[in-house]
Amino acid sequence: MVHYTKTDRPADRIAQVLSDWNYATALAIYQDLGTSAFMKQLLASGESVYTTRRLRAELEELLSTAEIGGAAVPSPLPRRIAVNDEFAHAPEAVQALQVEWKDLYKISNHLRLKLPLIVRQQDRAPLCREIRSHFDRIHDLWTQLDYYRAHGELPPNLKEVTVAIEDRAQLERRRNTLRTYLSRARNGTRPSDKVPAWEAELRSIEKKLLD
Repeated sequence: MVHYTKTDRPADRIAQVLSDWNYATALAIYQDLGTSAFMKQLLASGESVYTTRRLRAELEELLSTAEIGGAAVPSPLPRRIAVNDEFAHAPEAVQALQVEWKDLYKISNHLRLKLPLIVRQQDRAPLCREIRSHFDRIHDLWTQLDYYRAHGELPPNLKEVTVAIEDRAQLERRRNTLRTYLSRARNGTRPSDKVPAWEAELRSIEKKLLD
């Protein structure tokens, strides 16, 4: 277990435990820095695959927002995402959720590494919002996959349409995600045969936002 002193910056503590993972240490850090009483209670219930994943995500979100005591955000080591065969024989819609959250995680890590290079807070804010948007979507995808694990099917409103979003804030987050996907596909950093589907979904979302 890593031990910290009072002089350690919160961002340094988070980055260290993310690269040298220990659940008890990570939980203590989140209990100290986190703001969600519900999440603190949930994570304190014990270590499991689910709580470990959620705790990592909560700490990564705290780190990415660059709002911890005004400290500069360091560049944590990217987490290696192992190949997961859990959904190898799942329906295509379920596999798509798995692919999407991993892609978003990689994109978020890439964006987070840019933060230390940006000096002015007003310039950092848009990037922080984009990273938070990606993490919100990742949490949504994890919730859907957890439902599939428990019930053997996607939530009822997602059986036919993987992304069923009505709330305006969620629509805006999904719009931003799609724009990121399309930008990366067009400049060659993320080629995909899903571009036509993404473009169609983006047009639909933009139309809803204008209504």
